[in-house]
Amino acid sequence: MKAFKIILLFILLIVIGVAAYVGIGYTKAKSGTQKDLGVKYTMADYDRAVSEKAGVEVSVPEDIYFNSSFKSEGSKQIDQTFTDAEISAIQNYSNEKKGPFKNVQIHFIGNDQVEGSGLITDPRVNAPVYVKGTIKQTGSKSVSLDLQKLEVGSFNIPSALQTKISDEFVKTVNNILSGINGLSVDKIEIIDGSVRFVGSVPAKVTAN
Repeated sequence: MKAFKIILLFILLIVIGVAAYVGIGYTKAKSGTQKDLGVKYTMADYDRAVSEKAGVEVSVPEDIYFNSSFKSEGSKQIDQTFTDAEISAIQNYSNEKKGPFKNVQIHFIGNDQVEGSGLITDPRVNAPVYVKGTIKQTGSKSVSLDLQKLEVGSFNIPSALQTKISDEFVKTVNNILSGINGLSVDKIEIIDGSVRFVGSVPAKVTAN
């Protein structure tokens, strides 16, 4: 994807992705409204995060959406802090045409905690989702996830099922992260309203 393939996969894909995994695979809940986290974003936030801060070349942004096939080239070291708006913009503009997520809002709470809300648009389910959890780095290409809350539509997923889902999903995510050329995470620091990423990211990302 872009340098944000790290940010998106590391944070977004883990947080909102878990909700999608649950919504599509475990429930057909379609009622309820999206939770507003107060995060506003524009294309300027996207450009600043990808081009200026991460400095990654992306051929066609909308071709690098959730679960799309991509290839990465090169590697560059960065130490940058990305805001709620920048990460939310990355997710939204990447999934705008082909991806399953819409109106995504990501809020970094601090102390390793993140919350996110959005809409899943899939033939099997079309529902708002909300998720809150603790993310910790466990290696240069791996993370752990502890879910505190997960809602699909108006359905609150039971804690026992949350654990099973998060374990399975993190295993999949870490497998994806391990295959990204040019990625190496030295540090992820979640602050109130932003996330600091220290490590190497691909210099160029293109869709397969």
